[in-house]
Amino acid sequence: RKLDVSGDLIVWQDDRHGDFDVYLYDRTADREIRLTNAPGDQINPAISGRRIVWEDHRQGDGDIFLCEYDRQARTCPEQRLTSNADEQILPDISETRVVWVNISQSGVTDLILRNLATGQTTQLTNDPAAQVHPAISGSGVVWEDNRNDNWDVYFYDDEHPEQGAVAITQEVEDQRYPDISGMEIVWQDHRHGNWDIYRYNRQKSLEQRITTSREHQTHPSVSEGRIVWADERNRKRNSDIFLYDGDQKPAKIQPVDPVPPPAAPPSLAFWPLNPRLIPAGTIVTVPLIAHYAD
Repeated sequence: RKLDVSGDLIVWQDDRHGDFDVYLYDRTADREIRLTNAPGDQINPAISGRRIVWEDHRQGDGDIFLCEYDRQARTCPEQRLTSNADEQILPDISETRVVWVNISQSGVTDLILRNLATGQTTQLTNDPAAQVHPAISGSGVVWEDNRNDNWDVYFYDDEHPEQGAVAITQEVEDQRYPDISGMEIVWQDHRHGNWDIYRYNRQKSLEQRITTSREHQTHPSVSEGRIVWADERNRKRNSDIFLYDGDQKPAKIQPVDPVPPPAAPPSLAFWPLNPRLIPAGTIVTVPLIAHYAD
């Protein structure tokens, strides 16, 4: 993830100074702030409320850092969450919970969950296969898991740890890039020979296929029942952004007078596929997100 949104705050990774730093744009204050100015790359930021986490390579391998934005002081004092010899990458945050991928020195990937309110750290997986791309909403965490020799979507509820990791999908083909919002889980699914968007409602134990186009639909994001994704049904080389809103048919997003992003040189690195939705369900779109870079 190279761009994330929460309310009126947008964060992204930016290489205008040679290596990647994390930047924040405050729409209410109409202000851009550089959050990191350290050696190496700071990448994959995620935001929830005023808290921002990112993957930090100032020490060479990856660590997870956090800061809490103070609008009045225009500062975001950083805090290092990890410092062991393993590599920590791909963080996500929801309120006071942070999840990330831990890569051991022997190359084994597992998921770690930190509760900032209690200070408790929990290892969610302990399997020699790969577990990657976690997403979190409240106490619920989803990720893609290769323990069955293909990619499946798994779920963990931090409020019910006795249930452990629960398989949401167990198809022969791959299910990848999950996202979660409350009771809704979405992912891209290859069971029909191309990538489609699926969703699963935990409360109803109901799985639903959202797209049926023969072209690829990928990198979904969900917020309060609204699902967006990158869709190739109209073009081979470029993707459009489509929205599914409950009972409606999927529709291409056509922004009217979109708010322009903050001024930045061409190196500004917005993630080209996966738009994020703010908690209230408002969709934030940036024109660059609908185009694949060559």
